[in-house]
Amino acid sequence: MSYNEQETRYFLIDPLLRTKGYDDYQRIRMETPAPVEPIGPKGRRRKGSGRTDYLLCVQCGEMPKPLPVAVLEAKKQSEDPLKGMQQAKGYSDCKRFDVKYIFATNGHLYGEYDLTTKLQGGTWPLEDFPPHIDLTARYAKDTGINITTPEAAILFQQDSPAWSKTRYYQDAAIRAAFEKIIQCRQHGEAPRVLLSMATGAGKTIIATNLLWRLSQAGQLPKPALFLCDRDELREQAYEKLHAAFGDNARIVRTENGKNAAQNARVHIATYQTLGIDEQSEGNDFASFLTEHYGPDAFSIIIIDECHRSAWGKWSEVLKRNPNAIHLGLTATPRKLFEDEDALK
Repeated sequence: MSYNEQETRYFLIDPLLRTKGYDDYQRIRMETPAPVEPIGPKGRRRKGSGRTDYLLCVQCGEMPKPLPVAVLEAKKQSEDPLKGMQQAKGYSDCKRFDVKYIFATNGHLYGEYDLTTKLQGGTWPLEDFPPHIDLTARYAKDTGINITTPEAAILFQQDSPAWSKTRYYQDAAIRAAFEKIIQCRQHGEAPRVLLSMATGAGKTIIATNLLWRLSQAGQLPKPALFLCDRDELREQAYEKLHAAFGDNARIVRTENGKNAAQNARVHIATYQTLGIDEQSEGNDFASFLTEHYGPDAFSIIIIDECHRSAWGKWSEVLKRNPNAIHLGLTATPRKLFEDEDALK
């Protein structure tokens, strides 16, 4: 008698994964919910259950949080093991988990799809499935990231206690940003990152936990600047950031002739308060910025709704901080067309 999918997982797949080193919650997560589509103009729920059978993670030393790198989709014993491949690819195509590898199995054979090479392979005996140590090495090789270095510690940090119940795609966005930051630094480049996610996806919470993880990893030696274009966004950002950082997150304003955020770890400002809006051009251009902040004053600058504001409004703060991480948040990324016919 052939096993159904649940029995195949219990009797065939689970025991094999344990022998391969995926033997605790730090290295494997089962029935991971993934019901939301975080791209497009507005976040929405997907049709169906939206769950992936296994999320395989890399665990580095005593780091506090595992790093998801692969999805494994299970099918019942009698089915083609590659039948689950397309479903698993769907989880990755929308970047919901930011995984690098897709696996599918029926408990006896397995196949894979490598997102770094865009190649599909298999089938092979499940006994040959890559153990945890090999999958870890493969991730490091394919991304070019040495996960044992101090610089890579940002990949393995927990979220802030204030926002610990983040959504899976928010975690994926943070990890994708960190991978880009590490890779830029390894190539001697100043990190430049754009996070494009649907309206309602929680970009401010993403920014808050991103800053928190940087701080926990000891990679926030200078203050962070969260920059937006209107008071409403500034207040929303303050609510989220203050919940995580307490008084170490403050709004930039003049108070008794001084900068009220002077000693904070996270500075929250609008273009207007920094004096870099269009109305401040001329002799007083960037007056607050130049008076209270020297060159390279920040470790990271996050620009909220960066598609809304012309480069001229916020270029000054970026030009004065060329060595900082520049990170833009948007739901409406700019699209470039290389083919002129596409513009017709």
